[in-house]
Amino acid sequence: MFHINQHTCKGVKNHTIQEIEKNIILNRLYKYDWNKTRTAANLGIGVTTLWRK
Repeated sequence: MFHINQHTCKGVKNHTIQEIEKNIILNRLYKYDWNKTRTAANLGIGVTTLWRK
């Protein structure tokens, strides 16, 4: 599973965990050309979990 650490949260003190997760997921989806299988694998979560988020 992906982790949220101080580096990830730098400059986003007023954001919720859900907003931070959304940004991470969107960035990874973009990185992997919207390939949900590769994105989920990179994040360490299942495709179904990715879809739910």
